[in-house]
Amino acid sequence: YWKNARTRLGDQTPDWLSTEAQDVTDVAVSDDGNFVTASGMLDGGAVYYWAGATSLTDDPPTSWNAEYYPTIEFLSVDMSCDGDSVVAGAESGLVYFWSGARTLTGKPQTPSWTFPTVGEEEGEEVEEVAINDVGSYMAAATLIPTIPSGGRVYFLDNAGSMKWSTPYQLDDSVTSMSICCDGGTLAVGTPMSSAYLLDTGFST
Repeated sequence: YWKNARTRLGDQTPDWLSTEAQDVTDVAVSDDGNFVTASGMLDGGAVYYWAGATSLTDDPPTSWNAEYYPTIEFLSVDMSCDGDSVVAGAESGLVYFWSGARTLTGKPQTPSWTFPTVGEEEGEEVEEVAINDVGSYMAAATLIPTIPSGGRVYFLDNAGSMKWSTPYQLDDSVTSMSICCDGGTLAVGTPMSSAYLLDTGFST
């Protein structure tokens, strides 16, 4: 983690570096830089969260984590602009959500809810997640190993309810995804250079 990144010159040694997080797959930071989350897989399978990030130094412990046994491998994570809502995607086919994330403590931390993708029995993996600025809407993109290069996009609200009648079926897996600030537009990228721009039908 680097503070004051816009104006730094010379030595780029990070202000802090946490060794608690392992096998990191994704990271997200709040708009004010004071809250940070990361996802991990393999032996470090967990979601990690640091509050008060701008005042941390050295090798700080997390404020909370979601490190379970047996290990759950998390492939993606995102947070709302204020850092108070965190969404993560797991290899197990579940979407995890934590509300009130800024004040949570505990290791492991129980999620507010989990959402099972409909293809969970097919080995569906949640590869990418994205949440809008205020944390009211989020999307999760999956890979289905049993369907060659296939995947789905799910659109949820912060109560864990599916907002689309069915997930959007893709003809390829997903490498990246972004949602606009109000949740009304979703962009999805795939390995074969295809891009999707979706009107979600919902906005804040």
